[in-house]
Amino acid sequence: MKRPNASPALRNYMRVNVCAKWPALLPLVLLWATAALPSCSGSSAAADAGVGEGGDGGNVPPPPQTEACSGDPTLCISGKVSSVVFAPGFNYAKVSLFRVYPYGAVSALHDQPVAADGTFAFSNVQPWGHYYVQAVGVFGGASNSVAAVVGPLQVPVTTPPLAVQIKPVFLEVLQQRPTGGQTTLAWASAHLYDPGSGAELTDGSVSFSSGTQNWPMPYASNVAGTKSYFVELPQGTPGGTAFTITTDHMALGPMPKAWNLVGEPATFDGAVMSPAPGAMVPAGQPLAITWSPQPASSYVVVELFKVTSPTNQTQTYISPAADAPDTTGETVPASGLPGPGMYLLNVAYSKATCPVSADGCVYNNSTVAVNLTAQ
Repeated sequence: MKRPNASPALRNYMRVNVCAKWPALLPLVLLWATAALPSCSGSSAAADAGVGEGGDGGNVPPPPQTEACSGDPTLCISGKVSSVVFAPGFNYAKVSLFRVYPYGAVSALHDQPVAADGTFAFSNVQPWGHYYVQAVGVFGGASNSVAAVVGPLQVPVTTPPLAVQIKPVFLEVLQQRPTGGQTTLAWASAHLYDPGSGAELTDGSVSFSSGTQNWPMPYASNVAGTKSYFVELPQGTPGGTAFTITTDHMALGPMPKAWNLVGEPATFDGAVMSPAPGAMVPAGQPLAITWSPQPASSYVVVELFKVTSPTNQTQTYISPAADAPDTTGETVPASGLPGPGMYLLNVAYSKATCPVSADGCVYNNSTVAVNLTAQ
């Protein structure tokens, strides 16, 4: 099956996967940002939310000695950043607070350098249940950087300060489900980093495990158009709540190391309010999309495909940034409907689970599909 064209790579994008069926035609599953399955098509947006860019630690003022909450402690997201395994550790680090998972062109609410003692504190934060903190450590003379993402975080705060660890890996797993359907695994991705310099390691041995099944993860091109240790799981592989990625590289120690990821599959469904299924819409004109909010999700992404046959689809639009779960609408520009024909609109509700107790992020998607005809 022909895959739609890949979208441009943008920093801090994570992979998102959407599924749908086109009624009255052969079964058609559309996947965004995952490699093509036997009966699927997929395009790629940039991935690797935890792959930082060097240079943040060049000419920067010295960090404060410490950071602490001010005002109401229940309105403060705070903690301590440390580097695991890295020696001598990062020479500079910063933390950013996001109201929505840092997907696409999402702006941080606040940025601050990590204090000399590793602490950070975002005070007077408004109540909300879906905050994410991203920590970026710069290693090797400001030439290499590695990130960690934790969340979702809730305010008012009822938990102890966060212990954010920047690790010599960045790990991701994607699960997906159509509305009312079963959760299946889509792919797993891993990046490894040299603890001495922060440079990426490309010659290790990596594998992914779910339950009793295990798959090798070769270092190769992934769906984002970049490279990582990557595996696309066989179509229909059952989803789960706990996974293991095992790494083997001398730079990380003489023995293989198992890293753990956890995430609850999406059990919620969303609903597109407009346009209605089967609607006739004007080609070459902006298209307003509205949907019902789903508080259990972390963010929402809109995607549009032009369908020329059951086996040939071209992606014409992807949200440039994640919509917060309390957002209920987005307008697709005129370029998203380039001409008359059949289109498939996907509204993907996504839940990104990146707990401090795990070693990476698990993304769970639930998608609503709407068929359209442009004229």
